Amino acid sequence: MGKDIVEGSPLEDVREEIEIANRDRMEGQGGPDCFKPGNIHDPKFFKFWKEVLKASPWVLNIIENGYKLPFTSEPPRYEEKNNASARAEEDVVRELVEEMIG
Repeated sequence: MGKDIVEGSPLEDVREEIEIANRDRMEGQGGPDCFKPGNIHDPKFFKFWKEVLKASPWVLNIIENGYKLPFTSEPPRYEEKNNASARAEEDVVRELVEEMIG
């Protein structure tokens, strides 16, 4: 552990979790939840964002819940008249749209 880290600090806890996850990954034990650079949405690292980086409530909300487009109103209904592939695979299109909404 680095000398610049205060014992018992949130940064020490997060650094320890990252070291364990990286060790597991290097030993071939890392699953989908092991630390990967850029994986900011992993709940294990939320404490770091909140307590060490002191991220704003807006940033913390995005990390916890994902970014949602700030529509001021619901977009109007739209239908593409010449989309043969979507018409041929209507069930697949509906399923994909439901996944995006939910």
